[in-house]
Amino acid sequence: MIIANNLLAAMLDMQALDKVHLGPDDRTQLTRQPDHRSTPLRRCAADEEVPGIMKVRRRKCVLPQGGLDPRIMQYIDAAGLIGLFKVPNMEVNQALIMALVERWRPETLTFHLPYGEMSITLQDIEVMLGVSVGGLPITGRKDMQWNVVCGELLGHQPPPVIPNSNKSTLTRARIKYKWLDAQFAAPLAADAGDEVMQ
Repeated sequence: MIIANNLLAAMLDMQALDKVHLGPDDRTQLTRQPDHRSTPLRRCAADEEVPGIMKVRRRKCVLPQGGLDPRIMQYIDAAGLIGLFKVPNMEVNQALIMALVERWRPETLTFHLPYGEMSITLQDIEVMLGVSVGGLPITGRKDMQWNVVCGELLGHQPPPVIPNSNKSTLTRARIKYKWLDAQFAAPLAADAGDEVMQ
């Protein structure tokens, strides 16, 4: 009997969802609706092809066959970043991502769903990725010479920046993964010191 009641409730929910008005009821806050991705979707009939289908791009990060060296993993774990190692193996649900893209509102920085607004908090990230968000924020100067910082911290300095190009290895504080991978592709030496592992 409980299963039948749950099934009936789910069916009623689906019928109610079909009657939900998909556009914003109050357009005073959602000023970008005419240019929003959801506008052409709402104008389509059920049998029409949806205009401007987007594809979800995904870059794959491949870890070494046996995983990272346990000596390195202890530092990653101590920094509270071990949860990030689950990310490359997470399944990407393209339909869900597209549905969320269509519901994202840049004016309010929330998802507008049939039953209200939803946003993602730091605590959600903490639960999903296992990355701690408590403690003091990491702050610092922005005007650093990042190639010098890389040389000091990594022992390798990236090539000089190519002005007005997206081909640079280093752009401000961002560094390309391909370059990092090329620098550190070799296995860690058995007699590597503590400083090298950090």
